[in-house]
Amino acid sequence: MEFFFLLLSFLYVIFNFILFIAFIKNDFEQNFAEQSFTKGKFAGKEITFSVVISAKNEENNIPGLLKSLQNLDYPKNKFEIIIVDDNSNDNTLNILNKYLLRIPNLRVITANHKTYPGKKGTLSIGINEAKNSYIIITDADCTIRPAWLKAFSKKFSEGTDLVFGIVSYRKTNSFIGKLSMYENLRSRFLIFSAAKLGFPYSASGASFAFRKDVYNNLGGYKNTTETLSGDDDLFLREAVKKGYRIGTVVNRDSFVLTSPPETINKYLEQKARHTSTSNYYLLQHKLFLSLWHIINLAALFSPILFFAGIYALVPFATKLFIDIVTIKNIQKHFEYKFSLTEIIFYQVLYEFFLIIHYFNGTFRKIKWK
Repeated sequence: MEFFFLLLSFLYVIFNFILFIAFIKNDFEQNFAEQSFTKGKFAGKEITFSVVISAKNEENNIPGLLKSLQNLDYPKNKFEIIIVDDNSNDNTLNILNKYLLRIPNLRVITANHKTYPGKKGTLSIGINEAKNSYIIITDADCTIRPAWLKAFSKKFSEGTDLVFGIVSYRKTNSFIGKLSMYENLRSRFLIFSAAKLGFPYSASGASFAFRKDVYNNLGGYKNTTETLSGDDDLFLREAVKKGYRIGTVVNRDSFVLTSPPETINKYLEQKARHTSTSNYYLLQHKLFLSLWHIINLAALFSPILFFAGIYALVPFATKLFIDIVTIKNIQKHFEYKFSLTEIIFYQVLYEFFLIIHYFNGTFRKIKWK
């Protein structure tokens, strides 16, 4: 048993070390690009984008979204904004129509005939109506930082076919909010590290871009209908299967910000949507995530085997130390700030909720607003 506990500790250290180095390397490389953005020395080709957004009952969020899009540090003639209203029953459409008079590059479309249910249906309408060759997607409840399009433009100019960026939560002191922020931190660390290692398996649809010809070659969303969600992860899956080049954007000035869930029910609903998609990942991605989570959970629960000897505490102590060091070093990139006690508290909760989210996402009926 001593060998098992030591091997488990060793695997956890090695796994985390590889992921940490990949994340830091990605952050370091793109920080140089961020400095050039903020100083106005952008040397890349300014690609022409169509920003496509699905909106349903977003009357409280539309003004903030459009204000942030108007403040983008990018030529206004180089991007159009397409918002597809998914038959909102609040004041969303009226608000959007008023903005049409103020924002020349804004287009508003009503989703009368959707090919697919949920968000995929509205997005496909907007993408099909897009005039430009590069599509970039965000959500109606988000705000965008100024260098968003510049960062994506630079990444596309390097020859990538699909690019995704960081979506971070606005700060909050509520329990659900902090738990969501911590989960966002842990999941983004794993996602962007894996992508840097050439193993992209997940992305956020709120900061997601691709060439329109790639979308057409993949048949749009026709191969992503296993679940109501997955307009990001399952589309990424199809791109990986076809060998398209995947890139990431991690510059702080290109972040997309959104608010965390406010209640436990909304939190569980959101995580169920996200987790349900993982059942349809590629086999190699499922194996990668299974290995990662099994090692984590085995280390977390290793003290249960204390009766087998003092070495049972080694994996748990190793995990605790590595987790603290990792979070302390990466949280500043996401502009989060967790104390030592919060890291320990939310890390344990995070592991427990992973199990809850898996079963919730597998057996709960997923809804689109």
